[in-house]
Amino acid sequence: MATLIAVSNYTDTSILAHTPKGAENDDGVSLYWLAPATGTLKPAGSLEVGPNPAFLLQHPDDPTTLYASTERIDEDGEVLSLRLSRDGEDIKLNVVDRASARGKSTCYLALDASKKWLRLTNYWEASVAVLPVSGAALGEKAADHHALPPSQALRDVDGKEVSRRCAEPSSYCATHKPSREEHWTYRQRWPHAHCVVTEPYAQQTHFVVDLGEDAVYHYGFDDAVGRLTCQGATRLERGKGPRHVVFHPTRKAAFVVQELSSTVSAFVYDDAAPAGMLDTTDPRACLKVTQCISTLPDGYDNAHHCVNGIWKAKSHSSEIRLDATGSWLFVGNRGHDSLAVFEVTFDGDRPQLRRAHVVKTGGACPRNFAVLDSFIVVGNQDTNELVVFRREVDGNLTEVSRRGHRSPNFLPPLLSP
Repeated sequence: MATLIAVSNYTDTSILAHTPKGAENDDGVSLYWLAPATGTLKPAGSLEVGPNPAFLLQHPDDPTTLYASTERIDEDGEVLSLRLSRDGEDIKLNVVDRASARGKSTCYLALDASKKWLRLTNYWEASVAVLPVSGAALGEKAADHHALPPSQALRDVDGKEVSRRCAEPSSYCATHKPSREEHWTYRQRWPHAHCVVTEPYAQQTHFVVDLGEDAVYHYGFDDAVGRLTCQGATRLERGKGPRHVVFHPTRKAAFVVQELSSTVSAFVYDDAAPAGMLDTTDPRACLKVTQCISTLPDGYDNAHHCVNGIWKAKSHSSEIRLDATGSWLFVGNRGHDSLAVFEVTFDGDRPQLRRAHVVKTGGACPRNFAVLDSFIVVGNQDTNELVVFRREVDGNLTEVSRRGHRSPNFLPPLLSP
């Protein structure tokens, strides 16, 4: 049976926080069927919507409902709900509802266990919001909204105040209105919220990654009122620039891709950690680091440095994904233009990574990719193409097909409506 793949696309690159080089797409969302025998992609449908649909999230109980965020820094973004309707192999998409995201460059969406609340992160000014939802119906007013870092994240386990790391607070965006050129030069001048992810074991703790502060904040959630409460934070080594976190499906372990340093770290997850901020090396930390490894091949000179807050590198990491078994971990490299493939093993409860392969993606800027049982579909953003790789038993990847596609952004597999 063919697998349905969604692709969000950039439609107006002039209002983004970064400067992608791909051609703008008329369609904000595209759908493809991935053939199981050949790995080829066949168009299934598309929708002119925007600007710049970014994160896509299918409702787990209703495959006809798809949520999308819009990515822009000129004004607050939106959350959209889309309806998918199937007629044979053709799928139509329509916008059902729209709501304010209460922030700019909205980059991540997560539905809570009750399916009543949609949590989201706004990258530009580092804010987190909670939006009430009922299927495809979106609430007009956010139930919760606050900027990073939360106050509880700036206290240690003894209640002593801890200084923030960024030179400027989240409010810098409102008071100084920085340009995207300033942002790309000084990647950690102010905080940046990049994702909100729930651990899969008890589904009680929710993690927000802050690229600017080099921190991962831990939250509890009151689903009666839609309120997030910060319980503490894990502070990473300065300059790493964490982007996304993923959790192992069965073992209490997490993996964080660090965009600015082109590294990935493995952590033991401790759900009994005390409240407050702790470094990853502290044995009491919620996320205790066991390893940090480069996503780039040995001998590659990334020319990475940061002097007086000015960050430079030839390559920087993008997405991180585990396969369904938790045996293989994949990280994208933008600049080196490759996927790093890591074998995941455990020494007791300590996760270990072995970089098995670094595979060129055959194009420029692999921003996102979908990991399936037999294939990986990569979006090379700057060279306007989708490339399909077959997964080999040793973790290596073999290209099997490619097709042109302008400015691919996010690529989730979907259940067929």
